[in-house]
Amino acid sequence: MDNLKINIKFRHIFWWTLIITGSLYLGVHNFLLFHLLVELFSILVSYCITIVALNSFETGNQPLVFLGIAYAFIGGWDLLHLLTYKGMNIFSGYDADLPTQFWIIARYLESISLFIFSFLNINYNRKKVALLYLLITLILMFSILYSIFPTCYIEGQGLTTFKIISEYLIIIILLGTIYNFQKNKDVVDQDVFKLLIWAVIITILSELFFTLYVDIYGITIILGHIVKLISFYLILIALIRTGLRKPYKLIYTRFKEEKEKLHQYLNQAEVLFLVLNEKGSVEFINNKGCEILGYSREDVIGKEWIENFVPPEERFMLKEIFAQYLNGDTDLDMNINLVITKSGEKKKIEWHNTIIRNARGELEKIICSGRDTTRESELEEQIIYLDYHDKLTGLHNRNFFEKSMKRLNRSMHLPVSIIMGDVNGLKMVNDVFGYEEGNKTLKLISSIFLNSTREEDIVTRLGGDEFAILLPNTDEKAAIKIAGRIKIACNRKDQNPVQPSIALGVATRTKMDQNLNEILKKAEDRVYKNKLIDDSSIRSNLVSSLEKTLAERDYITEEHIRRVKKLAMLMGESLELTENRYNELLLIAGLHDLGKIGIPDQILKKPGSLTDEEWEIMKTHSQIGFRIAESSPQLSSVARGILHHHERWDGAGYPDGLKGKEIPLISRVVSIIDTYDVITHDRPYKKAISHQEAIKELKRCASSQFDPELVQIFVNEYSVEVK
Repeated sequence: MDNLKINIKFRHIFWWTLIITGSLYLGVHNFLLFHLLVELFSILVSYCITIVALNSFETGNQPLVFLGIAYAFIGGWDLLHLLTYKGMNIFSGYDADLPTQFWIIARYLESISLFIFSFLNINYNRKKVALLYLLITLILMFSILYSIFPTCYIEGQGLTTFKIISEYLIIIILLGTIYNFQKNKDVVDQDVFKLLIWAVIITILSELFFTLYVDIYGITIILGHIVKLISFYLILIALIRTGLRKPYKLIYTRFKEEKEKLHQYLNQAEVLFLVLNEKGSVEFINNKGCEILGYSREDVIGKEWIENFVPPEERFMLKEIFAQYLNGDTDLDMNINLVITKSGEKKKIEWHNTIIRNARGELEKIICSGRDTTRESELEEQIIYLDYHDKLTGLHNRNFFEKSMKRLNRSMHLPVSIIMGDVNGLKMVNDVFGYEEGNKTLKLISSIFLNSTREEDIVTRLGGDEFAILLPNTDEKAAIKIAGRIKIACNRKDQNPVQPSIALGVATRTKMDQNLNEILKKAEDRVYKNKLIDDSSIRSNLVSSLEKTLAERDYITEEHIRRVKKLAMLMGESLELTENRYNELLLIAGLHDLGKIGIPDQILKKPGSLTDEEWEIMKTHSQIGFRIAESSPQLSSVARGILHHHERWDGAGYPDGLKGKEIPLISRVVSIIDTYDVITHDRPYKKAISHQEAIKELKRCASSQFDPELVQIFVNEYSVEVK
């Protein structure tokens, strides 16, 4: 083998020595023939490079295609140089400058093209590259025809400065090409890399020769052409090795890259690949399949797939499908079923199957690719759940209720009863205790509904404080009984902080000619009718809950409320108030400090005097109480009374600075009895005074802080201490 390589190298040396010697001899004795042969060979090599490059287009070697297009135009300029060379006598009317101009253009194009090619990893669009070179060619040809292009050679003087500088610029570009090739040497075959480097080095040597000549038939011209011939040959050999003799390397490299990408994809994607034989046994499973199942390949290969890796409840269905495959009754290419992993977990797999049959139509293999859709299915189930369920309570939502109304619109479901419900005081609970307590109330009522109904009943939260129950095959008597169970369950719950309360309405559809939506409307009307009937009970529960909450916030408040309510009863009787005004007075007597719910504990329970800033915060309790009362239909009638119970007769009170009889009567009454109780009982920040001292204080503040007429009534009626 070594001897063979030596022989091949020897033959190369021999032939090149012969070619160079012969070329020198021919150049000296017949330069025109020498020039013709060398240039024709260079042009031929240029177009061979183009053919090789374009034929390698399918391999995806875009830099090579770029170079092939470039050399097609370089060969064209060299051909023009040959045809116009002095002594060829093909054209007339020009001197030696014209072929020299064609020559320098060809060398510029060659050096720049090689420089661009040396980047190797750039992608090119061959049509755009060809159009660009065509445009450059037309511009340069125009510049020569109209004497715009610089002069390169002057008869009797030799090369111009432009020509010499151009040759050196071309050498610099070619040095840059070598640098780029060196940087990107790992991208190409090393033999090809060496050929390209030597080709560029020899091209640089050729350019050096062309900077030295004076006579267009001189020795430097001959040497320059011989060196050029060698450089073109080396480029051709490099491209032949890349594009023709070694295209398999390019294809193999691309195939290897694609294979690595595919391998990476298969390892990352949740894809399971199986090959089953005609008996349903596993002949192949990929790594990802083993990972999904939790088994090694040895645990799976040879096992009957359905019996070993499919849960019992789905085996019969899959065996039926497999039997149809065997009989040729179906070529179903997609199905979804569960598989059992080694840990016992069930995973949902979406299969895509390819059936391989022999010439007789008999099943030979089933190639299965499966995607693990377990997580996807869980998310879909969650989306469906959220679409039909209320997020807070877990009950069905309005969307499900409306679909159920359509589903129950059949005679088989008659009679159909509807129970509508509206939670009492929910807005007040949200405003007073916060949305968290309001949500707790909704959840509590939801659990009462579920515990009071049957499994087939459809319990729904329609939104906000509205609930509904659809009861198929249920008459009105049974529905009323269920509603009664709900009311009893609510009454048995503790006030924590508010006892749950809901107004209910029942309506029943007994005939198909009755519109179910009208039955729903009837149930809603009955809800609001019952809400009005139960208003006093609702109000009592609400007031009781609020008073209890106030007592829990402040240990003084519970007794204070009791005493003030007692004084309010006596004042109401003395003033001979109407029943409504009397009830309002009793209500505000218990809830005038309702706004203290919104005052921070560090201020509300501070043992010493309040700072100016703290006092301003404390004063806001009347406005907070007003907003709470106004938001509740049961308390809205006393909202203004709560707001103004700290106004003064002289207009120096708060929050609005009302004076005299601008202040509501119940506010003026509560102001007196509240002050009396406060000053006659110990507070963290002040000791109590006696009844007699309190009466004197009230008289002293009459006409300034208090209504003088009401103070006189209070003094006349309560000459002794009220306990």
